[in-house]
Amino acid sequence: MWMFLCLLAAVALSARKAFACSGLVLGKDVSPTGRVVVGHVEDDGGLILVRHGVVPARTHADGAVIVAEDCSARVPQTSETLGFFWTEVRGERGLSNADSFVNERGVCIVTDSCRDSRLDNEPDLIRGGIEYALRRILAERATSSAHGVDIAVELLDRYGYRGSGRTYIIADANEAWMLQIVMGRRFCAIRVRDDEAAFIPNHYTIRAGDLATHRFRMSDGLMEYARARGWCGSDDASPERFDFARAFQDPSGWRKDVNTLRHRHALRLLTGREWGADDDLPFGVRPGRIVSREDVAAILRTHYEGTPDDRRVPFAGRSPHFTPQRRICTGATVEGLIAELDDRPELTRLFLAQGRPCSSPFLPLHAGITTVPEPLQPMDDPAAELETHCAAKPDLLDADGGGRQRVRRRQTTVDLRWDDACGPLGEWIVSFEAAAAAEESGVRSRARVLFDAGNDSEARALLNEWAARVTADAERGLDDVLRPFAPSGAFCDAASLVKGDRSGELAVRFPCAGMPDERSIRMGQEGLPHSLWAAPVTGSLRSLRSDGDGWTVRFRVRELTEAAVPCLSDFHLGGRDVAGRSFSAHTQLRVLPPLPEETLPA
Repeated sequence: MWMFLCLLAAVALSARKAFACSGLVLGKDVSPTGRVVVGHVEDDGGLILVRHGVVPARTHADGAVIVAEDCSARVPQTSETLGFFWTEVRGERGLSNADSFVNERGVCIVTDSCRDSRLDNEPDLIRGGIEYALRRILAERATSSAHGVDIAVELLDRYGYRGSGRTYIIADANEAWMLQIVMGRRFCAIRVRDDEAAFIPNHYTIRAGDLATHRFRMSDGLMEYARARGWCGSDDASPERFDFARAFQDPSGWRKDVNTLRHRHALRLLTGREWGADDDLPFGVRPGRIVSREDVAAILRTHYEGTPDDRRVPFAGRSPHFTPQRRICTGATVEGLIAELDDRPELTRLFLAQGRPCSSPFLPLHAGITTVPEPLQPMDDPAAELETHCAAKPDLLDADGGGRQRVRRRQTTVDLRWDDACGPLGEWIVSFEAAAAAEESGVRSRARVLFDAGNDSEARALLNEWAARVTADAERGLDDVLRPFAPSGAFCDAASLVKGDRSGELAVRFPCAGMPDERSIRMGQEGLPHSLWAAPVTGSLRSLRSDGDGWTVRFRVRELTEAAVPCLSDFHLGGRDVAGRSFSAHTQLRVLPPLPEETLPA
């Protein structure tokens, strides 16, 4: 019975996960550094906390096991594990498929959803299968990209993968692999060629002919299995003709616009040619040029500007996020990463953009840091947090004035005032990144000399000092450039709301120099799509004539809290006045868990 419930849980969890994330790999011959570059945007909906930590190399007692998730396989731990830089992504619990890692041997691990796969309802799992533990184990044990693939293959063979379709990018300075997994124990891994750039949205990308031109690994009997199920013809079950993506992508998810749109525009920016909606999109392309860091950043930031696909929502600042057309930089993006891998792993450059990379600069940090600056939301004890990643910790989501709250508030500010703010913000980001890159080059050179001389502690202190300085400079610069667009304070007649309250209303007082258009007003919890924000009670807008530019409006509590996460967080109000000018305001509210059904007001 326990195993049956675990299988059901694995399937149910997979079904609830949204399409998320985009990834990019540059082979070393087309990268600006002569080494592999990985780009990635992490997309996760709802109220999300992103933290960072440095987990040291550790020793483990005999018989230790990795307990990653409820009902998943308990994997025996090795006696020694590597240290790594860790980006943790969590809601109330840590997410199974969102974290990124760069370990002390220079191996980078990021992933992208490829759901749904054909076998989601037929999981071939042992002891509940493996999911989050896979990426953790790769970070703890892999000494190279190829070694990481070996480890993953062994674990998949032994336990099976409990999530839906997924691609793991496993990279080091010299090579990168994409491991594309079907729920269960079937997979195909392919090495990105040195002269190739490969982009992945949220569908499988290993196509017919790729296995004939790339090094690859696959699960035993994969092609024969696909042929027996009628997913490929008898003539197509060979490395020269086998189309893994077409065989194992669930037909309902094949060539979804949400994926092909991102894929086409990434290829356009890489190759300079237009890709049509009906084009057969390749695993990778040969750009025929060096793809600069600025090129990678532009791909990760794109909203398809200057194309017919650049469509905006008719709300407040006409933001390019939370639109029906899925962007690479989208409303759910919680972090951007460009990893320029280095033969000396300590000097691997980690360009981190907090939140959406269109609204935040890529900060040039290094994998060799030992302390994480406060704006990046450091963990107190990363090694301990790793062991409880999947445990429920709802208090972590409470607004505390820290780095992530500032990031969320800035992002919402930019969204609600996009038309006004995007120009000066974009200009500042370009200037800041250029200046930071120039200064970082000198810091990195000095650190290399120190490492080469065996002065590791002094080198790491230099990298720590730089990380603290560049993040502090970015915070000050962002505050300065966004100050003219900062939201006004809103005042409410209650400090807390009960999620699901069917009868309550919240009165909100806010300033607006013009006359607000009531039909344009929306209010909601930070991080939620604007389509889930509440509209005001019709006809509730009132002028506070005695208070100059003050206004009040009422919202139904049920609508304000329907999609909200119970915690203390910022709520934002936005809209346009009758002259078309955008305005915004914010306040803090605590959303309380729903009451038992029998105690709710009628």
